[in-house]
Amino acid sequence: MFIDHWDHRQYDISHHLLAVGYTLLAFVSLIVFVRGMISRHLSIWASFFYPFLMIGCCVRSVYFVLLPGDIENWWNVSGRVMYVLNSLPSFVIFTNYLILLFIWVEIYHFSHGKPSDGHKGDRLKRLFFGINGVMYLILVVLYILALVVEHFTLDTTNYAQIAMAIFISVLYLLTTVGFLIYGSRLYFKFVSMPVYTKSRRRVLRKIQIICALVSLCFLTRMGVDTITIALNKNPSIYAWGDFVYYFPLDVLPLALMVYLLHGHKTAEAHQKYHNQRESLLQGHVVTIA
Repeated sequence: MFIDHWDHRQYDISHHLLAVGYTLLAFVSLIVFVRGMISRHLSIWASFFYPFLMIGCCVRSVYFVLLPGDIENWWNVSGRVMYVLNSLPSFVIFTNYLILLFIWVEIYHFSHGKPSDGHKGDRLKRLFFGINGVMYLILVVLYILALVVEHFTLDTTNYAQIAMAIFISVLYLLTTVGFLIYGSRLYFKFVSMPVYTKSRRRVLRKIQIICALVSLCFLTRMGVDTITIALNKNPSIYAWGDFVYYFPLDVLPLALMVYLLHGHKTAEAHQKYHNQRESLLQGHVVTIA
């Protein structure tokens, strides 16, 4: 066979590995979520973060399990169903990155306000739900137009897929800017504090890693999606194409993010004003559990 021709043996290996990776991420998210519910140490943000991550990873795992057999005609799954299974997890998982960004925004604005002022936090939560509502509303509209009008094939992209790629790329770009802005603000906020402790140094390192990781992955995915649209080709037609795309740009960043965010519990409710601000900064950056 030619190197760029369909080879189900190679393809099965790559997609089964991706399915295993996403399944493990979903399982870890479930464990952390259940433990947090039992211990009652689960924050509001965490109560959304882990379920969204679990759902997104489960759906994508199902897609990668079905894809090789669908192409080899072992079973006949509708192209529209496969399109939804492939594209929906990108937006569900994107919500996790948005949750992390809003945690950082909340930390930064809380550190400049009074500890008793909860209005900023309420406004940020309403803004978060509003952004997600608009995003999923646009997604539903795109799905309706795509599923009614377009014809889906594996080897080429249609107008619906192009519109979806442009939409998610814009979200990636805006979120990258947000991470760079508030990541930098949090970094300089920590550096400017008079006492430089080991815990603060650890949090600074995590802020740097997450900021660089999210920015690099989002910008790379934007570039790959742009090239895919320009060439009118789907990387899935090549052996290991999806593995090269999804594993370093989705599975590994998510796994690393979960590892970095799962740390020590916050205790801001038991701190006074000066300690409360420090606790919130450390706790939310280190963990959302």
